[in-house]
Amino acid sequence: QGAARRAEQVQLGKWSFFGQLYCLALAIIGSGIPLGMLVYWLVKGSSAAFPMAAIGEALFASLSLALGGAALCLVLAVPVGLLVVRYKGQLAIWAERLPYLLHALPGLVIALALVYFSLHYVPALYQTSALLLIAYALLFLPLAQAPIRTALNKAAPQLEEAARTLGASSFSAFCRVTLPIIFPALGAAFALVFLDAMKELTATLLLSPTGLNTLATQV
Repeated sequence: QGAARRAEQVQLGKWSFFGQLYCLALAIIGSGIPLGMLVYWLVKGSSAAFPMAAIGEALFASLSLALGGAALCLVLAVPVGLLVVRYKGQLAIWAERLPYLLHALPGLVIALALVYFSLHYVPALYQTSALLLIAYALLFLPLAQAPIRTALNKAAPQLEEAARTLGASSFSAFCRVTLPIIFPALGAAFALVFLDAMKELTATLLLSPTGLNTLATQV
């Protein structure tokens, strides 16, 4: 069981200006230049090749799918994290390792496997957004697992036990005691999955519904 410690603050004094300048330079190089080039290409590009309406639709589709995929990964990662941290055994070991094995596979393999499965066993699922969200969950679940498991390791189960002795149910104790503790980790996990889902190309090309374009496929 780990324990969080407050980071020690260092007073830079007269060097604080240069420290802020350094951080600003990193932000400009890491984010400002790429975003600036995207805006430049958008302005200079042909409006016929990239109409603003199509880009807006692709942006909305990308945001919707990425948000859905990130939410699904959180729903799956929290029970897996609880199983791994609090209930040791072979089931917990495989529940943690299997998503990493799937994550190691190319996106093309996962997409083709889902195409085969949907066509042969659940035809109604083929070329639907639900199938694409399942692909995102298979591809990016480990990105959510890591921060959530770390946070659950720091959340002592004795806190939930104390809440249950006061009359709270197991679910209520988890929501009112453990969930606020791991909330920052949930945000980090959500952001990691969201960013990767936004730029996923292979699975989106093969599994997205007909006529649905995302930023990755549109650009």
